[in-house]
Amino acid sequence: MMTRIYQLILLALTAFCAAGCNDATSEVDASIDEMFSTDGVNDETAATDLMKVVGVEFSPGYKHFKLYTTILKGLGPYNLRDTSRVVIKASEAIGGIPNEGPSRPRLTEVVNTEGNEVKRLHVKLLVLVDLAQPQEVVDMERKAVEEIQAVFSEHNLYLAFMYGQNVTETMEATDYVMNHYFTSQEESYKYLYRAIWLKRQEMKDKVGVWADAKRKALLVFSDEIVYSEDDEPYDPQHFEMEERLTDTDSLPAPDIVICSARYSAGREIPTDQASDVMRLLCKGSGGLYQDRFEWRKLMPSCLGTDSVIVANEFLFENPDGKVYRGFPHKMEIAVYDKKTDSLLAKAGASIFLGSAYNPIIVNGPSLLTMYLQGLALGLFALLVVYVVFQLIIPYVRYRIFKKKYVVRYVKGVSQSVGNVMLTEQCYYCKAPLEDGDEVVAKCQHIMHKTCWDENQYHCPEYGRHCDTGSHYYNHTNLLDTRNASFYMKWILMAIVAATCAWFCYLQYVTYVHHASPGLVAHMVQAHVATESFMEAVFQNNSEEINLMPAFGMMMGFFLTLGMSYLAARRQPARRKAASVIVRALLVGALSLIVFWLFVKMALAFKLEAWVVIFYWIPWPLLAILIAFVSTMGTRIKLHRLLVVISIVLGILTMLIWSFMFDHIIQFDIRVLLLLSCIFFAVCLSVAIAGMSPRSERYFLNVKGAVKEMDIALFKWFINHPEQVVTIGKSIDCSLQMSWDIKGKVAPVQAQIAQEGDTVRLTALEEGVIVKGKPLSAGKSIWLYHNTSFVIGDTTFTYIERDV
Repeated sequence: MMTRIYQLILLALTAFCAAGCNDATSEVDASIDEMFSTDGVNDETAATDLMKVVGVEFSPGYKHFKLYTTILKGLGPYNLRDTSRVVIKASEAIGGIPNEGPSRPRLTEVVNTEGNEVKRLHVKLLVLVDLAQPQEVVDMERKAVEEIQAVFSEHNLYLAFMYGQNVTETMEATDYVMNHYFTSQEESYKYLYRAIWLKRQEMKDKVGVWADAKRKALLVFSDEIVYSEDDEPYDPQHFEMEERLTDTDSLPAPDIVICSARYSAGREIPTDQASDVMRLLCKGSGGLYQDRFEWRKLMPSCLGTDSVIVANEFLFENPDGKVYRGFPHKMEIAVYDKKTDSLLAKAGASIFLGSAYNPIIVNGPSLLTMYLQGLALGLFALLVVYVVFQLIIPYVRYRIFKKKYVVRYVKGVSQSVGNVMLTEQCYYCKAPLEDGDEVVAKCQHIMHKTCWDENQYHCPEYGRHCDTGSHYYNHTNLLDTRNASFYMKWILMAIVAATCAWFCYLQYVTYVHHASPGLVAHMVQAHVATESFMEAVFQNNSEEINLMPAFGMMMGFFLTLGMSYLAARRQPARRKAASVIVRALLVGALSLIVFWLFVKMALAFKLEAWVVIFYWIPWPLLAILIAFVSTMGTRIKLHRLLVVISIVLGILTMLIWSFMFDHIIQFDIRVLLLLSCIFFAVCLSVAIAGMSPRSERYFLNVKGAVKEMDIALFKWFINHPEQVVTIGKSIDCSLQMSWDIKGKVAPVQAQIAQEGDTVRLTALEEGVIVKGKPLSAGKSIWLYHNTSFVIGDTTFTYIERDV
């Protein structure tokens, strides 16, 4: 007898220590009804606490992706695949804006990962249910089994019932068993230890359903009352069974685990019952003892794993053309009770994938298709600009000119056009004006319209004594380059430069992907973000860090190449080429540094709140840089207004790109990037051209044997039918060098001719010195600003400037 007393004391001490080490012990006074309420969770915060997204995985082509979720607390008797009981609603928000359009991912399947894990591990669970309790407690036990059914199917979940001296056979947890067996029995007692021992032996001997199980788990639901009110055990073999269960030599095999959850109508734990024995039994088998049932904590013990098991996989399908460009795509999953429409659980995660400068497009067009689209877009833009500025605008201006300054002459009637009174004869041909003649009254020198056209669309005095009598429009040859608007060449150059930059950038991106294939989706929990936007886009995608600076470098290089070519105007070919290339390389290098430094600062200082600035600030800086370097040392003088233009231009560029992406989704976003580049380049080129001198004013500075003076060559060109100025001592020369008495000057020594927008010097006789070397007769050179040549004792310097 004393031996048995010592044994019980030792058992109590051991159980007490085990209880002290048990993590699963919960508050005793928690209400069981609250734990298993199926009325839903109306508080969204509470719903969020029940489920959590723990991972995301994309298929290689980003067509499909999975969200992995885990259950933090019990959801109750809900299997997320049971469409008869739950409704799952999935939503997406891009940059905080709900996505209700055709690009929203579609939820295709919900996979019970825990259930699959149960099948893979060949785990079978037996729940031993105590029916010797009031019906309200039995109903609680039934709800607990329903929660377990969310993981275990009926082929892996078994039930046995104990009441009085009875313990039923092991039965599959079918709907019939669930609906008919959970009924309180009249007996108010049960043989707890004997029932546990019998079922443990059944598992140990691999009898019946346990033959093929690799892991077996026994979960006991009971109030653990084994003594009567007279303090006598209900089971005559109580102490014998207790000794068998607690005997360390008879512990179950390693593949058998025993867990227990106390169910009682009362809220206080009996001090003289079987709690200590049950704690020791669970501890010895590697199981878990709970004062109240919490399935999420029991499940790892039943499955034999300490790792967190993903509860469910939500499989989504992206529509073709879906674009990820670095913005947070917040996916949210909400679970509702189908009958009550109450919220059960909710979880969300933000997915960061791709970048603005390297978007990921689901089943997007091939690279070849994209290049062809971009080429077509560039050519179309060139064609539109050419037609508008070469044909439409000159024609509209010509129509306005005719309406304002061209009238029909009415003989014998005093007529005026504006402040100009019509004379009776043509200033050009001196013939009298006849009734019905079409005349031009652009200035005081009234002319026949035919004479106006014959005289290259200006009056005879234009350039010498008239400032307004000119309006060039060659209506017989609409492709005459002099018809075109001044801005056309700037805009065409901008389109070509932007297209080249776009093409080279995409080639660079393709190279980067070949060198470091694949992009990783970075998931940040929506409720407690562990990574900033910047980190998610750039930190683990090292190649992404180079994309934005590389894009800025190429835009800077090609735009500067085109803008400086036009701004530099007339220079010797080699010098001009060297100057243009050096300027382009300088801006390209500076752009790379500026963009790279900005990215580094954004990451270093975690400027996730400055996401918009991150995308927009470099563009105004790039515009100012291109304009300054392209025009440095040229006739173009930049105004302070350019800074304002550059800032507005940078913002509009990104806004237009975003607008086009949101509204023209049938186009590849990479092609829309080209549109944005063209817009930026064209606006910048127009801003620079607007500050450029537009008039062609050519002068010849004369110094030496005569008082220094500037001769206006452009006036001679205007009035000479062949746009030629001759130099020599002959009275027939345009520029007679009568002042040079001692110098050896031929009658017609040289000529200067205008060819398009360039000027050329030709030596007609020996005696023309250029840069200290004689220019042979018949040889020509282009004249550039500040080019000097010597004839006799006179030095001529060619100058370009606005008067």
